[in-house]
Amino acid sequence: MTFTIRWHPPAWLFFIPSIYAGQTTFEAKKAAGLISGKDVWQLTARAESSGTLVSMTGMKVNDYYESWMDPQDLCSYRIFKKIREGKRQRDVEVIFERGKGSLTIKETDISQSPPKEIRNQEITGIPSCVQDVLSIFYSVRSQHLETGKGFVFTLSDNGRTRQIQARVEKEERVETPLGVLPSFKVRTQAVFGGLFREGGELTLWVHKDKVYPVRFEAKVKFGRVFGGLAAYTPR
Repeated sequence: MTFTIRWHPPAWLFFIPSIYAGQTTFEAKKAAGLISGKDVWQLTARAESSGTLVSMTGMKVNDYYESWMDPQDLCSYRIFKKIREGKRQRDVEVIFERGKGSLTIKETDISQSPPKEIRNQEITGIPSCVQDVLSIFYSVRSQHLETGKGFVFTLSDNGRTRQIQARVEKEERVETPLGVLPSFKVRTQAVFGGLFREGGELTLWVHKDKVYPVRFEAKVKFGRVFGGLAAYTPR
């Protein structure tokens, strides 16, 4: 799935129009034997900035996320984040030890020469089944969606674990380059760090029949971003 991204300024900058900001690509594929011989879903996402917004801010974004998810219960085994946002250059790896109820998080600042490890920590008391910031997108898709329905996920990100509540607000028809698609509008808390502001809201429009995202809207550090589905290739 490829989404085009537009940035919309905060309300007090009403005289500035929305601006093309780049694109985000999501991919999911089956991978055999990656976790103790078990098959997993390998999920990837890449966010790349381009266009007028880069010229205005001078900050180039090229983030890469990779998650391994259990195909049965959709719980996360591992997530790797390669964060390249201007001067902020970090590699972050989180491994979830489901049997032990713990996680290990390692973070390296690669902007330094040589790269400097700034975090290597084990955190205990973690539920046996959690979502990471990428697998939660696919977990929303796995739900039986209907207007008025609510559900809860347990999200673990950067060593913090919390519950995320989501609710299906209504049905809407969404215009995309692929046509006008019947969709469910799902509102939840924002779950991405980096490009997305933690503690805000993420609104996701999910295709009513084929159950894939067709649009999203989220708060960022300064304004909002909107993602619209531009291409979809089923596997």
